[in-house]
Amino acid sequence: MKQDINTRLSHFFLTEPQTCPYISNQVEQKLIVKLRGSCVNKMHTNLAENGFRRSHDTSYLPVCPNCNACKPVRVLVDNYSPTRSHKRLSKKFNTLKIIFAKPRADKHMYSLFLEYQTSRHPNSDMVHMSYNEFRAMLEESPLDTCVLEFRTISHKLVGVMITDITVGGTSAVYSFFSPAKSWNGLGTYMVITLIKRTYGMGLPYLYLGYYIKGHSNMAYKAKFQPLEALENNSWKLLSIEN
Repeated sequence: MKQDINTRLSHFFLTEPQTCPYISNQVEQKLIVKLRGSCVNKMHTNLAENGFRRSHDTSYLPVCPNCNACKPVRVLVDNYSPTRSHKRLSKKFNTLKIIFAKPRADKHMYSLFLEYQTSRHPNSDMVHMSYNEFRAMLEESPLDTCVLEFRTISHKLVGVMITDITVGGTSAVYSFFSPAKSWNGLGTYMVITLIKRTYGMGLPYLYLGYYIKGHSNMAYKAKFQPLEALENNSWKLLSIEN
């Protein structure tokens, strides 16, 4: 790793090999570390610089034995240039009310989550997530974590984005939204919103997780330009053609 993350190597653990949820006939393995201690914010900032993502109270990095398709990516928010489609979506959803809130689960949020999973990811294990598991995903964080709630004029919840805020930037941990046709494009608009909020906080980066070239579910990420990808321990610009 290129950064000193102030974490002993003995604190890292390797998961058992599992079937990759993104690429057929591939095996997934992760390096994980517990997020704890008085300097956890700085610790995770350095981990994110090295490609890690948070889940609950741990950070993980794909270290798959036969594949390196997953590329950590981040948006350079100071220089973000919206595409025409991004501008159209901003106009389409400009009546939505956006609320920064503490990560607290409730039945309405859980119902929206299940609706999203059933429609968009019916074969995912997350479709079977219990309410307590959902609450843990939302609330178990040692970082400064919030949720962006997207609500209609009548206060109906249509989108949720779990967001970490550190000294190095923001991170879109997980998002879910109404799968109804009338809300097509809402997921992208939620990212646009977080880019603007990140810029407003004076933070340099929005971490968008992992990008796999040619994977249809991740193609939207490459449209947030300028975008950097971590390759060979160095962050490099990733063009939309890549």
